[in-house]
Amino acid sequence: MSAVEGKWKIIRETEKALFLERGDGIQRWFPKSVVSGPDSNGRMEVADWFLGKEPLPPLETSDLELPAPERGEWRQGAISYSQVSTFRACPRAYYFGRIRRVPSAMRQSQFLGSAVHEALELIYDCDFDTAVPEDYLAALLRRRWNTGKAEFERGRRQLGRWDESKFSPALDQARWGVAQATGDFSVESITGRAPPGREKMMFSGDSRIGGIIDVMFTDPELITVDYKTGKAPEGGLGDDQQLQGLIYSHLVREEYDRLPDRVEFWYLGDTKVTFIPDEAKVAEVAELMHEASDTIDELREMDEGHWEARPSETACKWCDAKPWCSPYQDSISDQIGEGRGNLVRGEVLESLQPEGKRPGSVTVQTGDGELKLKGWGRPGGLLGELLPGQEVQCIDTWISRSEYSGELEGLVSDPYAIIVDGYIKAEK
Repeated sequence: MSAVEGKWKIIRETEKALFLERGDGIQRWFPKSVVSGPDSNGRMEVADWFLGKEPLPPLETSDLELPAPERGEWRQGAISYSQVSTFRACPRAYYFGRIRRVPSAMRQSQFLGSAVHEALELIYDCDFDTAVPEDYLAALLRRRWNTGKAEFERGRRQLGRWDESKFSPALDQARWGVAQATGDFSVESITGRAPPGREKMMFSGDSRIGGIIDVMFTDPELITVDYKTGKAPEGGLGDDQQLQGLIYSHLVREEYDRLPDRVEFWYLGDTKVTFIPDEAKVAEVAELMHEASDTIDELREMDEGHWEARPSETACKWCDAKPWCSPYQDSISDQIGEGRGNLVRGEVLESLQPEGKRPGSVTVQTGDGELKLKGWGRPGGLLGELLPGQEVQCIDTWISRSEYSGELEGLVSDPYAIIVDGYIKAEK
């Protein structure tokens, strides 16, 4: 269940439905079967699947004066956890992202995470004489949500479409984070128990290692917190999260002359996972970070061939560089199967431009027979421009069975995944 965005009250009630009105005058009938509440704060909740089918209009929050984030400057030459994680998994991926700077894929999940982080950072700076915490949290989230949506829709490399129904679950995650930090969601708790460190930028003494810690508590224990908007891992923290925790512990020791008592990963809306740093492991990771920084500096002026490629299912799954990475493409089988990650190669037989609610599509002669590929938005337009006889390969294609024909068909969501006669079509 997710909170219906905004303050709602019951206007009418029948045996099977509720007619609710939001604070800005929006009114809507909801089946009782999908509504719960009101809770102790007077908040109604509606099932996620129902909101997904019938998204609500955004709550108007422009009348609230919202605090602005303050950001320090990243120190030149400092290396972060995410950079080292990428470099360790695949130096070639680091080269494409940080040196060659190929266009990054834009996913709504990235902007959702940024919006939740910013709301959790700034809720403690709001003037609660003007409005209640619930309204401010929704307004902060909506502000960053809207700017993220605009940036996403302007992007050259969108993956998927923006889903407005994800706002309410994101608001639930932010609310959960505030309650965990302060004990509840009251004005007294938020103003009296505000974490002293929020989005705290920290660097090692030699300025070669840096990081941004989402939350720090200093009394009675020294605790660092990292927010996660994804699902908690099964079986405990993975190597990447442990690396992150050890790097942040090193930065804390550099500034506070002691390790944190613990590092916590808050999977917002779900659970906390705790990590206890160890002196020896923290020292080992600090050395690893310096070695990685030295190696990157040595490679920085070298061409692509000097950056080792390590194609694997794990390293390549979310890599943005796949359209440019020939070692990855050479490692993928031509065998087509249901699911994501397929590389489809073949000759174009026919294509159709998108029209109305119809996506753009192309029919390709592969080694296994004819296969229809579809795409929405820009990928669909590019597929529809392909000409009979052209050789095409589409990377990271999602293969499923058509609900209508029962035949296998592919979905292409990345405009840069379409390679025609050896060139990336979106770059031409």
